Amino acid sequence: MIAFDEVTAVCCAGLEIKESTIYGAGMGLFTTCTRRRGDAIGFYAGDFVVTSGTSLSKKQSEFSVEVVGVDAVVVPPIVNGKIDFAQYPMSASNEPPVGQRANLFLENDKFFVMRGVLYNLMAFYAARDVEAGEELTWDYGPLYDRVYARGLPPEDSPLGVMTHPRLRRLLAGRTDAIWDIDFELGRFSDS
Repeated sequence: MIAFDEVTAVCCAGLEIKESTIYGAGMGLFTTCTRRRGDAIGFYAGDFVVTSGTSLSKKQSEFSVEVVGVDAVVVPPIVNGKIDFAQYPMSASNEPPVGQRANLFLENDKFFVMRGVLYNLMAFYAARDVEAGEELTWDYGPLYDRVYARGLPPEDSPLGVMTHPRLRRLLAGRTDAIWDIDFELGRFSDS
C-alpha cells in the first residue's frame, strides 16, 4: 500500500493505493478522507506522446489518456512492464464496476505557463461527494478499447463546478508542481 499524506506535485493529501475492490482491476486509488463534489484530487501525469505516426505498446495503450483537441496522449513511464504508482498515483484509478457510476471526472484545462508555452493539464475532480475509504473511479471515454464490462460515467456533467481559484489553492506554494507553473506570469485560458 502507498499512502499520500501531503500534497505532492501530482495529487492531494489523503489518497492511498492498494488492491482494487473491482474484480481483475489490480491496484486501485482510494481516498482516506471525505471529498466534496468539485474538489481537486490530482493530475494525470506522464510523457506527452504525439499519436500520429507513433505506435504505442499494449501496456502504453492501457495506461494512455487522450489529450482532448490534440492528436496526443499522456502515458506514465512504464519500466519493466510496471508503472511507479508512488510517482504516478492517478494512473492507479480504474473504471467503475457494473452497476456503479464514476465518482471522478477528468477535465482537460488549457493554460499558459512561463515563456508563452501552452500546455494541457489533465486534472481529476470529485464528480460527487465521496466518503473516506471509497475507491476513486472515472470513465475512460468512448474511444478506450475495453475487454471488460464497466459502470457508467458520472450522473451529470460537473464541468464548471471546479473553479480555477480552487485549483490555485490546491497548488498554492507549489509553482514547480506541474510544468513550471507560474501563476504570476502565466494565465489560464478558456479557449
